[in-house]
Amino acid sequence: MTKQQLRLLMLQKRKSLSTREIISASNIITTKVLSSNDWNSAINVAFYMAINGEICCEKLIQKTWELNKNCYLPVITDNKDKPLIFCSYKKKQSLKKNKYCI
Repeated sequence: MTKQQLRLLMLQKRKSLSTREIISASNIITTKVLSSNDWNSAINVAFYMAINGEICCEKLIQKTWELNKNCYLPVITDNKDKPLIFCSYKKKQSLKKNKYCI
């Protein structure tokens, strides 16, 4: 199976999840992350904004801000040497969609 085929298969599986399943999985992961030693010692934390049935990170992002940790999100660039960078994400900061409408 090629990487592209595997990505398509995983996307189809994610899209088949119900909203209830996504919320449940998001809550389970959030609980596990918040109780981990890595989380407790972290100062800088990177997340993503969920699309297409991905696990939601919003509760973790909120907790990051509450604890005064530094929050980062991935940003796609037009730079071929650095096509993906992480930028600081602050509370109440607005986001804009990229060329992929993400």
